[in-house]
Amino acid sequence: MCSTSARGSRFEALAGRYLRGKGYRLVERNFRFGHKEIDIIAVDGDTIVFVEVKGRASRDYGAPAESVTRGKMRNIAKAAEAYLWRRGLTNKTCRFDVVCVTLVDNRDAEFEHIRNAFEA
Repeated sequence: MCSTSARGSRFEALAGRYLRGKGYRLVERNFRFGHKEIDIIAVDGDTIVFVEVKGRASRDYGAPAESVTRGKMRNIAKAAEAYLWRRGLTNKTCRFDVVCVTLVDNRDAEFEHIRNAFEA
């Protein structure tokens, strides 16, 4: 059994490959603002996309997206605002996506990509 952070890194790497395959350009991973974190920051066309990655080793405990709470959304939005200010990108279009990764037989991954999952 691997640690929670190793498992999270694995899900983020899988989500990153999935997004690159969809034509996204990955800009940064694990951007931190205080205790708040954005898993992946990517560009889709002219839009900056802040991506929350949620993973599950199986569907036994529900869908991964169910664990994106209002508090989590608020924290991601605050970190995104800080990112935009620090990079001088406050005039850019952005959105918040969630990429859910579920492992099948502990090796194959299924993806659910929720575009515009929430608003700031």
